[in-house]
Amino acid sequence: MPIITIPPVLREKLGEDGAEALVALLSAIDREARGEVLLLAEEKFERRVSEAGERFERRIAEMSERFESRLTEARERFAHQVVEMGERSAHQLVELHTRLEQRLSDLEGRVERRLVEMSERFEARLGDTQEEMERRLAETEARLNDRLSAEIAKLDGRITAEAARLDQRVTEETGRLEQRIIDLDRRMTEKVARLEVRLAETKADLLRWMFIFWVGQLGAIVGVLLAPFRFLRA
Repeated sequence: MPIITIPPVLREKLGEDGAEALVALLSAIDREARGEVLLLAEEKFERRVSEAGERFERRIAEMSERFESRLTEARERFAHQVVEMGERSAHQLVELHTRLEQRLSDLEGRVERRLVEMSERFEARLGDTQEEMERRLAETEARLNDRLSAEIAKLDGRITAEAARLDQRVTEETGRLEQRIIDLDRRMTEKVARLEVRLAETKADLLRWMFIFWVGQLGAIVGVLLAPFRFLRA
């Protein structure tokens, strides 16, 4: 809002109160004018918006009609194309099925022929392999029999040698044991003889000590018996 100023000349003629009243009047007129201008602008804007909305709605309606028409035409063309494609696809499927059956028949024939050929070759190779295996088994069996006979012969020789060595060791051990038994018997005889000598010596010592003991006892008894007579004589 612009500031309203009063010229000095007019202010002098009107005075301060008149100048203020004039300023207030001019301000009120300015506010009313601005309000009317805004109201007119608002009405004009609303009218233009309404007109623009009507034009937009008419264009939308026209575009919708054109779109529906084009969509209907596109649907009809698509349905027609689908029908044509279905017919072509059915025809192509029939042709493809026929070709596949023919190729499968040819393939089955070739496979059967190959199987027959492979079966014949396999049987022939199986016969040759069986003969070869039988021959190799016979050779292997012969070699194994020869090796087994040789191993048995070697084992018999080793067993015989081991038995002879064991017999010799048993004989040697038996001789050593008999010698040890003889030596032990001799030592036992010597020990028994020494023990008998020691027993005889011990027996003589016992008899001697027993004789000494009994003589001492006899002397003591005689002394005890003679003691009363000595007492009576005294």
